[in-house]
Amino acid sequence: MNKLRQLWVNLPSSFWFTPSLIVTGSIVLALGMIELDFALGKDWISPWPRMLGVGAEGARGLLTTIAGSMMTVVGVTFSMTLVTLGLASSQYTSRILRNFMRDRVTQVVLGIFTGVFTYCLIVLRTIRSGSEGEFVPSLAVAFGVVLALGGTGILIVFIHHIASSIQVSSIISRVAHDTLEAIDRLFPSQIGEEPGNLESEVMEVSPPERIWQTVTSRVNGYIQSVDEGALLHLAREHDTVLRMEHGIGDFVVEGSPLVSIAGECVLEKPTISALQAVYSISSHRSNSLKLQKAITNLSMVSS
Repeated sequence: MNKLRQLWVNLPSSFWFTPSLIVTGSIVLALGMIELDFALGKDWISPWPRMLGVGAEGARGLLTTIAGSMMTVVGVTFSMTLVTLGLASSQYTSRILRNFMRDRVTQVVLGIFTGVFTYCLIVLRTIRSGSEGEFVPSLAVAFGVVLALGGTGILIVFIHHIASSIQVSSIISRVAHDTLEAIDRLFPSQIGEEPGNLESEVMEVSPPERIWQTVTSRVNGYIQSVDEGALLHLAREHDTVLRMEHGIGDFVVEGSPLVSIAGECVLEKPTISALQAVYSISSHRSNSLKLQKAITNLSMVSS
């Protein structure tokens, strides 16, 4: 469960996830429009011969122009994005690059342009003429023109968004939003249950000396998050005490201790795997990790 949660956190930071969903949707849309054209036949376009009446060669030329233009716009969009990333990393810090990579507007714009290109390719493949038997999906071709006009407006919006996103106020606002989300995620209001009176008296007594067994890390990287609920469940299930050897934001090396468990019994492989799965470790250090380290250092100074 912790791996799935970390995967869901990492997916928005990629350039491929959202565009892939939009491209998949464009393929479904193209196939649906073609089937609708085939079901309606040729008679439905007779009231609008100038708007929708187009031959096979004209439809091919129109869709080819739109597809080529969209790929050119995709190249321009990638170039503008890379220039923005370079400016941001040189003027501020390279750690904010993940914020720009997580920008949903940029991902959606790239997905729309590549989706329009894919839509045109799918529709272009179905156009027939001559001995093949004439078939021109007029409705799908007309909708491709609508998509191209919409892409032009989206390009203008994207240029405005890029110019606004590199301003200091926008960067501070985005960092503040991520910080508040990290606080809510890393510092929940309650973990576990409050102890009763009897448990409070027991806790006042100094704990006896324990024998600790360590569970080591399987990979190198920064600790992204810890599933506190799973740790509590494992501690209750084995009726023992678990001690975290590293906190969120620390860098661990493969083979270094992650968590220690009190007891002399031999740890079984399922228990070791479950304890290792509690930790999400990645090679990137996100803003939430920097926030955790800063709060930890502040607590040490105030104490």
